[in-house]
Amino acid sequence: MCNYTGYGNDVSYFLKRSVVMVVGFYKIVVYLSMKIPFYRIFSKGKLIIEKEMIVKIPIHRQRKEDHGMTSMNDLPEILTAKHIATYLGISRRRVYELFQLRPNYGGIPNFDIGASKRVEKKDFVVWIEARKGEKSQSLVG
Repeated sequence: MCNYTGYGNDVSYFLKRSVVMVVGFYKIVVYLSMKIPFYRIFSKGKLIIEKEMIVKIPIHRQRKEDHGMTSMNDLPEILTAKHIATYLGISRRRVYELFQLRPNYGGIPNFDIGASKRVEKKDFVVWIEARKGEKSQSLVG
């Protein structure tokens, strides 16, 4: 049994700061309020396991997609959705949504290679310039 000094067997303290789950014949109680969180597993009312939990605190990580492509010169001649997403700072899902739109409605012009979508760099540059043109016209007009 874990010894948590200062709390003794004060059940009311633990019940206010715990999560209870029932899985089949087992009752799992997770105590979150302690300096070291722990859990207990009961079977038929008897304590069978009591263990401290290892809590990992997430640290800030760089995005997986970031490969340092911050300028147009860093991009290859044939682009994938991942290249475009990284360059624009948007999700690949959003890029695929833009692939589905027709270019005259704001979609990115693309071509298929099997099930994959690809974009020529020159078409991507033209698309970006068109978006900039639309933005400046909406601000002026």
